[in-house]
Amino acid sequence: MKNIFSCTIFLLCFSLGCSKSPMVEISLDDPEIDRLYVSKDFMFREYLDTIYRVNDQFLYSPGKVDGDIYFIVSQNIYGNPDKYLAQFLFAEDKDIHIQMLPDKKYELDHAINQTFKSLYENTNSLSHDDDLKDKAIQENQKNAIAAFILYVWKKTGDLEEQKFVEYLKVIDPVVMKETYYGRALREVQDQVQRETYPQNISMSGVDDQKYQLSDFKGKITFIDNWASWCGPCIKEMPNIIELYNRLEKKEEIRFVAISNDESKEAWIRMGKVMNIPFQSLLLSASSRKPYAGYYGISSIPYGILLDESGKILASGIRNSENLEEELGKLGVR
Repeated sequence: MKNIFSCTIFLLCFSLGCSKSPMVEISLDDPEIDRLYVSKDFMFREYLDTIYRVNDQFLYSPGKVDGDIYFIVSQNIYGNPDKYLAQFLFAEDKDIHIQMLPDKKYELDHAINQTFKSLYENTNSLSHDDDLKDKAIQENQKNAIAAFILYVWKKTGDLEEQKFVEYLKVIDPVVMKETYYGRALREVQDQVQRETYPQNISMSGVDDQKYQLSDFKGKITFIDNWASWCGPCIKEMPNIIELYNRLEKKEEIRFVAISNDESKEAWIRMGKVMNIPFQSLLLSASSRKPYAGYYGISSIPYGILLDESGKILASGIRNSENLEEELGKLGVR
């Protein structure tokens, strides 16, 4: 997955009640780019607005600045994404000018504050440095930066459930209630605390036999969510299989690979290539969205460890090292 922290624009007003609507003026010297896209979702699954070029500039006003983070990208993320990107904090009630440059670089007309300066200088490290993420969360408890960093960390990293819950207590309740990523964190918190299996999720095996998640009841279960088209999934699957094969107590835990493939043929073909030794199931078309929503899956691979009754023990497991660590806590080696 691409480095989320280095490919966004942060638009933030630290005061939840600004007196006027600031204007963002963006200069982009590329005639091929005629519009920019605005969203509060870093995955750009939905847009708030489209900004069109006027002469050689793009002008955007978020209207009521509500303390949220806004993301702006130069092209549709599902088409030819991220040719030009920028990053900034809207920390003052005044207009800002951005000069967008090639190779995902940009210049600001003025430094906003030291918090932003530190984040800007370390954006590439944020995705890989847990200490830096911890510092950013601690220093931004009262604004949406902490909520955003914690959300992405939980959804795309290997943040333990207990540590995640501890961080939730750090972030200001107003941020949790009033901002986009604060509310998103509350949804993730609900997902983490799931204590049973979702209903009406249908899956099938290679032989077309139907299964429900409740069929896993009675045994600790690791679910490896993957798909035949997912490069990182294919890369990591042999490591998961190797861990499974060398477990001495494998009878104490059930391994299940659940695919998000649309094509049954592609799923079966890749399953044979990978030679998956444990149960492999395919989600039905009608179950993909509710299943992902219930467990908070926004990208794969995404492993989930459930206890005998379906309660989540760990989620967001991305590789065999994370899984082995979680199994070790349960005494499964």
